[in-house]
Amino acid sequence: MDTRLVKGWLQSKGVWGGIVGALSGLLALGHYTLSADDAKSVVELITGIITDVGSIYAIYGRVMATHTIVAAPVVDQQAGGR
Repeated sequence: MDTRLVKGWLQSKGVWGGIVGALSGLLALGHYTLSADDAKSVVELITGIITDVGSIYAIYGRVMATHTIVAAPVVDQQAGGR
């Protein structure tokens, strides 16, 4: 499987849309309503927050890392690894 085409389920707007849809159903039980535009805004807000948290965590991880990053040599698979 090509891992460039794979993303975690928390990165899926469809998953977050389902969660917000389920929550809006629960809100309806309490006589609150969530319009489609509001639901879309909530999904965008949640995905934005997750993106920001991930970015901050990546920067924190790099700052706290004890090993340096080095570029690995590129091996040409078609040339037999030479």
